[in-house]
Order: sequence, then structure tokens, then C-alpha cells
Amino acid sequence: MAASRALTEDDIPGASLRGRSPATLKNEELRFWLKCRGDTLKGLKTKAQLVKRVEEYIKEGRDQNIVDPDPDSIYTKRKERLV
Repeated sequence: MAASRALTEDDIPGASLRGRSPATLKNEELRFWLKCRGDTLKGLKTKAQLVKRVEEYIKEGRDQNIVDPDPDSIYTKRKERLV
């Protein structure tokens, strides 16, 4: 994939924390945020585990690596049509 077509948080609604603390988000929102970073979500059963994983991504700088969370790559296809 060309760098110009790489997905960003702006391409996927719900992929950004928008300044919110992970602890204030719902489990569903945390799961989606992680899915947008390619996380498998394995072993994440509680909100505390989800928040900890999100915070690890941010601390390690992996929060900017965005992947298409949709199995049919709808966000990637939409961006390609707009570029």
C-alpha cells in the first residue's frame, strides 16, 4: 500500500480517542480502537484489561499504526476512491 493511501484515525469513525481518557470509554469503543491497530483482542475480558492495552499502545507509540478493522476493507476501499 502506498504511503499516501495509508489509513489515518480520520478515515475511520471511532478510531481516535480525541483527547478522551481510555478509562472514560465503553468496552465496545476500546475494542474498536484496538481493532483499528490490528490487535487480536485475545485475553481481554474486562474493561481494566482493555484500558491497560490501549495505554500500552499509546506508551509504545503504536497508536498511530492504523489498519482497516473491517473484514471487507471498507475503509481502505473508501479512501482509495477518494484519493
